[in-house]
Amino acid sequence: MFVPSGGQAGNKDVLKRNLADDICCNDYPNACKFELTIPSAATVNSLKIKRKEDSEEITLTIGVSGAANVSAKMREEILAQNYFDDGVDLPGVSHTTSGGNVIYSIVGALIVVSATHSGSTVVNAVKKCKRVGICDFKLTIPGGATNNFSVDGVVVNLGAINHATDSAATVQGLFANASNFPAGYTVSVVKTATAFDVTINGPGGKEFALNGVRFAQSNCVIDYIA
Repeated sequence: MFVPSGGQAGNKDVLKRNLADDICCNDYPNACKFELTIPSAATVNSLKIKRKEDSEEITLTIGVSGAANVSAKMREEILAQNYFDDGVDLPGVSHTTSGGNVIYSIVGALIVVSATHSGSTVVNAVKKCKRVGICDFKLTIPGGATNNFSVDGVVVNLGAINHATDSAATVQGLFANASNFPAGYTVSVVKTATAFDVTINGPGGKEFALNGVRFAQSNCVIDYIA
């Protein structure tokens, strides 16, 4: 993620600061993730950032299209404003595709205000500042007449699950549509020759169980949520 350095912007011979240094006294913003959703084919013209809440906006020229090119140019321009990418938690800039759009994620101790694409279209950044571990919760289930699904002790009966006749999509729907299934989580199901492999993904710390058997938490990675 991006961390501010000391010295003047554009000076490559500066002291790199760690956010833990004099944390009681600096007024840099806490690290957050900022998301910008932009059409895949669009040229991104510029990016606006601020160093602090009370700082003036800085307009960075991007002027390229294509997700990889845009991400690389955003990173280059932010680094030129006297930040460094410390390699902790998440990369300073990354991107994912979603339908016909690209979601650009910028992470660090800075403020991303907006981006302009296609000449004049302004997209405001979505700010996410709650640092969490995003984890998988996994359980293999054979199916049966009764399936009591528990989330942090709140139990809902999903009804019968029949391995012979039910598809993975049917079982996925039973979990996803359960009244106790938490917002911000996803569930996927793979049907094998003998069972269903159920994976719930979302912030760690919740306890999922089926018929008293807990889902195993694994594969946790750092992310930021709203």
